[in-house]
Amino acid sequence: MRSFGKLILPYLAAFCSILGPVLAMPYIALTVGAEGWGIISLGLLIGIFALIVEQGVSQALSKEAALWGGVRPSSLMRLLKQLRAVYFVSGLVLGVIALAIAALLYAGKSEQWSYSLTSSMALVALTIPVQMLNSFGRAFMLGRELHQENAIFLITSSIFKHGGGVLVAARFGTPQAYFFWLLLVGVGELILRQYFIDITIEAKQPKNSVVSFSDNELMGVLRRCLVMGGAVMIGSLAVYLDRYLVGIYLPLNQLGVYTIASTAAVGSIQVIYPLCQAAFPKIAMAKKFTEERRIVNIRLFKNILFVVFLASTVYMLIGDFLLGVWLIEPSLKREVGGLLDYLLVGSAMNAFFNVGYLNWVADSSHRKVIFVYGASLVVMGALTPMFIADFGLAGASICWVSLNFICLICSLGWVFRR
Repeated sequence: MRSFGKLILPYLAAFCSILGPVLAMPYIALTVGAEGWGIISLGLLIGIFALIVEQGVSQALSKEAALWGGVRPSSLMRLLKQLRAVYFVSGLVLGVIALAIAALLYAGKSEQWSYSLTSSMALVALTIPVQMLNSFGRAFMLGRELHQENAIFLITSSIFKHGGGVLVAARFGTPQAYFFWLLLVGVGELILRQYFIDITIEAKQPKNSVVSFSDNELMGVLRRCLVMGGAVMIGSLAVYLDRYLVGIYLPLNQLGVYTIASTAAVGSIQVIYPLCQAAFPKIAMAKKFTEERRIVNIRLFKNILFVVFLASTVYMLIGDFLLGVWLIEPSLKREVGGLLDYLLVGSAMNAFFNVGYLNWVADSSHRKVIFVYGASLVVMGALTPMFIADFGLAGASICWVSLNFICLICSLGWVFRR
């Protein structure tokens, strides 16, 4: 019962992260119009580029942070300051690269709204360094098992970001205003999160500890994080490949429809993230091929199975009704609903894949991650354009399901460990 109580806030945060963008999208699309929503969809897609790069690094950093409990506060603060600087500079570089990607791939499709497109992409580029630093804070807090506190930050940020985003879009009706609001919310979260981390270190780290980091510890942490981060980056690129290819091969209004469906499908996976976040420190501390590791894996699998079964039942019973309430427009409901029938199957596979994936991260099995994600990326990169050409958006969603099926099959090695 105590463990369940600790999961309440993380689960509430996961639902806010899922429902926030999902509920906000139809209203923002209505208020900014089809052209404005196309630009916002493009901006969100470009922002995902930063997520692809930092996701793996932050997961590896979370594993590192789990081992820092006995370090002297001054030594830990010095290392965190160095890591923040690295994250910030990396964010600036990624922002410039994101602008270049937008200019190369999409600018030619939106000449009639060039000012709106350019200013919106510039705001997205400014948001990326802030996004990187907030990801660093989340990774550290999860590694130190500050799940409740991290959940409070996520809930508050989600309410302001998406609830406020709807109001800002309704008041100003432009993509620029929406992205400027996201930037402001990100800066506010960054200031508060970093302040909380600093005071927590002062309060909880042992002041009389003789354990400290050496002068070259930063390079060691970065090396370990970048190796795993590079591997996960390949996987993240594979996860979002369908959305990028839809943006390249289909009109921007089609990208807007696929963005809504894909966001709902990918967001639904976050339902199992609190379970994974709670289990990961135990998986990381347990040795490979031990009974302790096997028990944690089985418990996590059972919990995910229960959540997937419950969510599937709810969707089958009242999914059509919920889509009608959510999307308002009947034509949009038909398009998004048809895509979700495929995409959610892939999301369920991805949920179970996380058991094996967490074991790879805990064991620093970089080669396995690179092989599985690399093979999936090559196969999907070859097949998705053909499927999109023949079946349109449905072809992209079929490729999403195929990608997750490949990853799931390859991740089942933990089942056979004794």
